[in-house]
Amino acid sequence: SFQPAVPPRGYGPAYPGSGYGGYERPYYEYRSHDGYGPGQGHDRHDRHEGVDTVAVLRVKEQGYDDASIRDMFGRFPGFTLSQYNDRIDACFIKYEDHNAAQKAVAAGTHAGVRVDLAQRALRP
Repeated sequence: SFQPAVPPRGYGPAYPGSGYGGYERPYYEYRSHDGYGPGQGHDRHDRHEGVDTVAVLRVKEQGYDDASIRDMFGRFPGFTLSQYNDRIDACFIKYEDHNAAQKAVAAGTHAGVRVDLAQRALRP
């Protein structure tokens, strides 16, 4: 049977007879050779593993100011420090460890704040 030289968009290497139009799995389940791009195979938890900092982006757009975000997230267990960046309208809040930061994200989300783990840890 004919196999195209380039797999159709959205699929990884070809495997005849599989459930993905001749391909074994969807493209996003494959890691790319350099670790970048859509095939890297990481989910949100892999990217942020070990990060002890949460990020609240677009603070003012969400209807808050830096003081109210600091007050809210400063009450969660493990809080160590916070930093507001006026230029990008974001507040970064550091906790004692990754677990405390994850709990703060869950509590903030439950309270209606768009919050996530930061890409990297805030340095004092």
